[in-house]
Amino acid sequence: MNNERVFSKGNFRKYSLFLLALLIFAIYAAFPTKDFYWDALIYSQFIEDSPRFGAHLLHPNHLFYNALGYLAFHAARNLGFAARAIYVLQFVTIVFAVASALVFFKISERAFNCRYLSFALTMLFAFGAAWWRFSTDADVYPISVFFLLASFYFLLPDKRARPFLIALTHSCAMFFHELAVLFFPVAVCGLIFQTASLERRKQILAVLQYACAAFLLTFGTYCLSFYLVAETFDIKSFVAWTTSFAPDSEISWNAFRSLNLTLRGHRQMFFDGSARLFDRNILTVVLLVLFAVSALFFAFRLLKNLKEIKIWRRAIRERKIFRNRTFLLCLVWIVPYLLFLFFFIPQNTFYRLFYFPAIILLIGTVLAPFEAFKEKRRWRLAALIIALSLYNFLFYIYPNSRVRENTPLALAFEAKQVWSEKSVIFHVPNTQAFDLMDTNNRLVRYFNPSVVWKPLNFITLEQFEREIRAIEAQGGAVWLDAAAIDTLAANPQTARWLADNSRPPELILAPHRMKYMQITLNSAK
Repeated sequence: MNNERVFSKGNFRKYSLFLLALLIFAIYAAFPTKDFYWDALIYSQFIEDSPRFGAHLLHPNHLFYNALGYLAFHAARNLGFAARAIYVLQFVTIVFAVASALVFFKISERAFNCRYLSFALTMLFAFGAAWWRFSTDADVYPISVFFLLASFYFLLPDKRARPFLIALTHSCAMFFHELAVLFFPVAVCGLIFQTASLERRKQILAVLQYACAAFLLTFGTYCLSFYLVAETFDIKSFVAWTTSFAPDSEISWNAFRSLNLTLRGHRQMFFDGSARLFDRNILTVVLLVLFAVSALFFAFRLLKNLKEIKIWRRAIRERKIFRNRTFLLCLVWIVPYLLFLFFFIPQNTFYRLFYFPAIILLIGTVLAPFEAFKEKRRWRLAALIIALSLYNFLFYIYPNSRVRENTPLALAFEAKQVWSEKSVIFHVPNTQAFDLMDTNNRLVRYFNPSVVWKPLNFITLEQFEREIRAIEAQGGAVWLDAAAIDTLAANPQTARWLADNSRPPELILAPHRMKYMQITLNSAK
């Protein structure tokens, strides 16, 4: 038997990447978000309601996501796991988020040739507030970003040009979200840098090979998908299908508002949360102390070595990092997204995840001349990233990983204790896309799958009463949602009827415009 120690320096270096992946996966899996985004609920409900695998799972904005979710959900069921679709999708998201972190580490290691800096930047990427939050939700963004990072890895200036491979990975990114198309300039510039030593004709050929392959693969797949969905092919309908977007999307021409939202979005990518979310217990108090120690250590080391800023500035100037090809590729990655999102729904921070890795790499490019070649490690960067990660965990991630009081999810679980399988909730379908009330109803409905939801639609009160009696005769209970209550209260006659027939208990969450009232017909009437 080889007596070499398992945890020798060589072995630690060999397995460090695996340990990094294990650490990130364990933290993500231990604290998945309970603050589900409405997209997650739509995906999950749709997948559970789908009777079979088919073309109906294809969606133009995220072509293959529902299909992947359907396969993962039914694979989990076949393996004996009785998990809901939203939890299966969360697991899939976590897997791709961890894989993204690993690819990011390999990019950093190759670009900066410093494992310390690569580990630090990877932790900054993995535990940035927005990335961390959406990596533990049921979302498509980490999947698409994974393929963008794979594309960027193959585009690094010191690697051999592989236009067809890059076309494949970039197309996969677009198959999961259409916004990945804005990565196109990065691929073109990366191939130009990789073929810089070749004659111009071969440079152009490499770019054309990528562009044609990516276009044919993506466009051909979308054409086939549309034909399978529509069972016909009409150019006008195809264009409308591929360019469709959510009804609440907007183009903002208010420059001041867009600038404010852009700055806020970049701040939220790195840190987010609020002191009011802080959930005090033994774990959080211990971590709060570690956060304070890390922050103080960083501040102390920074102030103690302020004179090194001159050395750092000179090192940057001498190495001419602003001509560094990785630096330029990151700029080409960031600028198209920055310009597009300045006008298109600038408040959606999660769209900025598509270029978040480039921002971190840009930071690494600036720090590399100083961090990579110091004789003595100062550990300031590590302390700063630990402090930032702990801040995000304590004031954002951990609170949202729990079913907090006075939240729609808490009300959904409370309703689960009150409603029986025969309960019927009458509601008024929303008239505005993604109305808050309808979104909250969707959440309550998802976590109460056995309850029947019916639209409030009657001509006379007598007709409505007959429907209620039929439900009660079968042992069911009748409830009204907030919109239905408001509809009945708006008319004097139905308002009196509502007051006479409403019974406790009521489920109310006023800040979120949520209310459910039980109706029991007055037998004395």
